[in-house]
Amino acid sequence: MTFERIHGHGLSILLALLLTACGSGQSSKTPGITVDFNLEIPAGGAPAGSKPLAFRNTEGVDIVLEQAWVVLWSQTLTADCGGPEFVRRPGRWLDWWISSAQAHAGSDPRVQPVPHAIELVAESGTRRALGAIHPPPGIYCGVRVDLRRADADTVGLPENPPLLERSVFLQGRYRTNAMQAPAPFVFETGRTLIPAQRLFPTPLTLSADQPHARVTLRIRYDRWFDGVELSRLDDPTQQDLLLYNISASVELAGVAR
Repeated sequence: MTFERIHGHGLSILLALLLTACGSGQSSKTPGITVDFNLEIPAGGAPAGSKPLAFRNTEGVDIVLEQAWVVLWSQTLTADCGGPEFVRRPGRWLDWWISSAQAHAGSDPRVQPVPHAIELVAESGTRRALGAIHPPPGIYCGVRVDLRRADADTVGLPENPPLLERSVFLQGRYRTNAMQAPAPFVFETGRTLIPAQRLFPTPLTLSADQPHARVTLRIRYDRWFDGVELSRLDDPTQQDLLLYNISASVELAGVAR
């Protein structure tokens, strides 16, 4: 047998194996399974979409948000929630470091890969659809929400403020009891925030018999400045605490069928 014939025979076997693998992969998928992701933005007692947003933090500082943008990069269903980072409600703040690397989720069917720029002031009291996924059948215990800097594919990306390459943009004013008049503040960053990883109240089973589910998230912006010294927002420690609070404010509002 010549080398050409051996080589051609090997390619034929390899092609057959590939076709078999592709066929088995298709047979493991269940058509029609869909999970929708939505985001609720509380109104905080004000009419929907009212400007600005006013609230008080745990230290008694009065805060007014005139602009508040945050980028929800992706949402991921997970079947492994054994790590301590998965919680129903986040605990106290700790030091943390997050890599700035990012990429779209590609073809992972468990991931809603479209980033959204959320303007909490204009969208307060509303609900936004974030997208749908078609995951494989299985039992899922929680969801991971990534918050990263916006790219050109981000839905709702504004020109003003220039949110491209930024993950958070805040503008407003604050006032303590000792101040005669409110002081303005602006904060912006392109850092990747710690992911918000939330457990479902009960595991979510997806199958041909239970093909649909809706996961609703909520952002509690009125807790962003708890413990933060707004007069020291140029301090890295205060920035870390603010970004942790933003990530921690992403809650699981509900899972429905």
